[in-house]
Parts: sequence; C-alpha cells; structure tokens
Amino acid sequence: MAKVIIGIHGLANKPPKHLLQKWWKKAIVEGLTDRGNPRYRFKFVMVYWADLIYENPLDPEVKNKEDELYIEEPYISSANMPVENEKSKLGEIFDGIIKEVVLSDTISIKLTTVFDKLLEKFFNELHIYFSHLAETRKNKTIDVQKEARERLKNVIEKYKDHEILLIAHSMGTIITYDVLTHCLNGCFIDTLVTIGSPLGIPYIVHKLHGEKEIELSESKMKTPDNICTHWFNFADADDLVGMNINLSDYYTENDFSISADSKLVYNDYSVNGNKNPHKSYGYLRTPEVADIVYEFLTRDENKFTRYVKNSANKTFDIFVNRIAKKFKKKNK
Repeated sequence: MAKVIIGIHGLANKPPKHLLQKWWKKAIVEGLTDRGNPRYRFKFVMVYWADLIYENPLDPEVKNKEDELYIEEPYISSANMPVENEKSKLGEIFDGIIKEVVLSDTISIKLTTVFDKLLEKFFNELHIYFSHLAETRKNKTIDVQKEARERLKNVIEKYKDHEILLIAHSMGTIITYDVLTHCLNGCFIDTLVTIGSPLGIPYIVHKLHGEKEIELSESKMKTPDNICTHWFNFADADDLVGMNINLSDYYTENDFSISADSKLVYNDYSVNGNKNPHKSYGYLRTPEVADIVYEFLTRDENKFTRYVKNSANKTFDIFVNRIAKKFKKKNK
C-alpha cells in the first residue's frame, strides 16, 4: 500500500503554502539524515489554513523587520543554528506561574471567562475557531472552524487508500482531534504524531468537551477510533503550549487500544540567538520524530529491499554531486 505523510500547521500567519510545505519536508529530511537513515523519497502534503484568517501570507521577499509580513522565523538547518540565549530568571518564574494556573483543572474551569478574554487577546486564531466566528475574504464569508476542518478532512479522504502518517503542530492538533472525532467515516490514520500540542491544557480539553459542566478528572475524552496503530505526542520541556505532555490524563484508549504515547524531546530551533521551543521545524527534525517517520516509511520492507533502496539512493547522490562539481568548475 502506498504511503503518505500529511502535515497540518499551527496558529499565527505563515509563509505561502508551497514554501511552508517545502520547509516542513526539509526539516523531516534533515531529521532522517541526522539519524543516519537513507534519504527516502516520500510524498508529503501540507494542509494549509492560515489564509482563512490572514489575507496575505508572510513574504520571503520582505526585508523590513517592522513589516507584518516579514518572516521572523524561517527554516534554518540545525547546522546553521546560532547559540540560543538562556532563559532569564524572571522568565523562569513567569513560566512557573503560567504552569501553576493553566494546568490546574479547577482554576481553568472556574476562570473560563477570564481565559476566553486572554484567548481573544493573545491567541486570536483559537478564539476565532472556538467562537465559530466568520472571516470575510474577497466578498465571501468564511466559517473558519468549518473550513479548516473541511480542508483536513478532504485531504485525508483523498488519501484514504494510502497508509497515512499525520503530523499536527500546535493548534493544528485541535483541528486534527476534531476532524478525527467528528468528521471522518471509513477513513483511518495509521499513525498520528502531535507536536507542541495544547491538547493537555485543561481549558482546551474543556472547550473540546463543548463547555459542558464536567469534572475533567472524572470524565475523559477518547482517543479517536480511526487511529489504528500509534498516537505519539512530543513536547519540549520549555514549550508552554505543549507543557502538559501527559495526554493519557485526559484521553482514554480507543477501540484499537491506542492511546497517546507521550515523550519529552529537545527542540533545537533558534533564530538570532533566541530559542523557540515551540517551533515546528525543530520538532520535525528531532531524533524521536525521525525514528517514527523512518519506521513508518520502511515498515513491511525486507532487508534486501532496504539494501537495494539504500544503494540506489547513495549512487544517485554520488552522481548528483559529481555533476554539481563539474558544473561549478565549468562556470569558474
């Protein structure tokens, strides 16, 4: 059976779809290469929804850092990563307060109105999504939540005859959970990978429950029944969005006995000396994610098939490098 990797991005504005898809795939390939795995050619599809909220994408041609379309965090290979700044003591104290409040089941539910206001001010995309607000694009009114779900649903259904590895980042994990739980019939995901996910934050769980009056400690959500092999959840210890990594506290096993297998990882992404432990590119090239991608791509292959593919890939790389060297000499 053919295989496909599907990715869905998180909140905030993004570069154009083709560029974001290229950068995600580069990060995945970098992770495979760093693990010493052969260079695999695989199909990767990006589910892009930033244009539902933002009229114009971030522009790689914009050089003015004050411009709202300037790309502050482009894809940078780990080899070119600058040394990041250490977190300040004040930042560590602030993080501690945030974790104390945000991860409390009781506080999150009792202060729902307060959290709603904070969501609207600092995480507008989530506010729009949960509030079922509409955006206007080219004289067309768009239901952001409905359209975002529809885009992911359509891609999954398009590849329903493939083995699917679905990688969801940040707010994309919320859209993914909604789609897998409510919108798919007869479509199955082989493996789900969630990175930097807020699905363990009590306030978000409360929202996914439909804001029913429940005690989260007594009533759990369910792992979607269309995940049939694995659900892996990864977070950096400093990632405030994915800070509550133990999703099994809130999600029970599905009918395949699958539940979230959660692990801490190190997200190495930094730009201009500033570390961003939530960035998708850093997560995608971690050894842990690379191992899952490799296992997914090579599953069911025998050793001889792998040897032939490895040899072919190495031969191709040598050939390309030789052509590149000749081209450089010719143009000197």
